[in-house]
Amino acid sequence: MKISSIVLFIIKTLAWTNYASSVSGSFVITSSKHIKRVDALLNSNDNHYIMGKCKEGTIIIKLSREIKITGVEIRNFEWLSSFVKRLKLSVWSDKCFKEIAIYNCKQTREKIFIPIQTQLFSAILKIDFKSFSGRHDFFTLNTLKVYGITMIEDYVWMNSHEKYNKNLYDEFNTKISMLEQSKNDHLELLKIKKTLVIVETVIVILFAIIIAQFGLLFYFKAA
Repeated sequence: MKISSIVLFIIKTLAWTNYASSVSGSFVITSSKHIKRVDALLNSNDNHYIMGKCKEGTIIIKLSREIKITGVEIRNFEWLSSFVKRLKLSVWSDKCFKEIAIYNCKQTREKIFIPIQTQLFSAILKIDFKSFSGRHDFFTLNTLKVYGITMIEDYVWMNSHEKYNKNLYDEFNTKISMLEQSKNDHLELLKIKKTLVIVETVIVILFAIIIAQFGLLFYFKAA
């Protein structure tokens, strides 16, 4: 395995590190008053959960590292509660919160993965709960996981990726050049063959004319 392949493998593995875990140093900065037990969201124990009234609320979390977020995962295991239907994700950058995603969640107890596409690096994530689904007055949430890559990982990834693309591009160009050369050689060969056919045809015609002339000459002499 090449070094670049090993580097890419390591970065892909690191990209699935949960940066919203209390074990790795993440913590809740602040939250809306009606949302209770918010620290449970950063706990790996699925039996713990946050609970809040079904009205707009906010949680601001300090991640364990400054990262470019690539995905957020949430899950609700509880039965006697409503679900988060719509939420907004923002990160702190340039002295203000900047939106990176608005997501409509399904009413399910399975994992919900929210893919994120952003170029912003931040260590602070803001979650705004916008709307809810269900017949209960309170909502719950058991799991929050935040995935991403650090600046160093992103730099290594981009360099390795660009180098890989460059090698792939060079290889592609080489193959195209070889095909074009092969095509040109083939066309040149066809031209030579056509020329030979024409020359052979001319020789046959000239030979036929010469034979005809000799035939006529002998005919007139005999006459």
